[in-house]
Amino acid sequence: MQGMWQTMRKAFDAKTPVERLDAHVVSMESRLAALKQVKPALKKLYDSFTNDQKEKADDLLTELGCMM
Repeated sequence: MQGMWQTMRKAFDAKTPVERLDAHVVSMESRLAALKQVKPALKKLYDSFTNDQKEKADDLLTELGCMM
């Protein structure tokens, strides 16, 4: 998260549209890498849930903006 914050800070400090776009691309790539790291653990956890737990997780994780 610290690295992502620093990347976002670069986007705010960027002077030109090209610099802002570059910073945004780096930020999105960082977010994608983080999501790819979390996915195996989430899948393993989710697969262990009962159907009722899966329904609750579907609602909670979607509401929190975790999965879009």
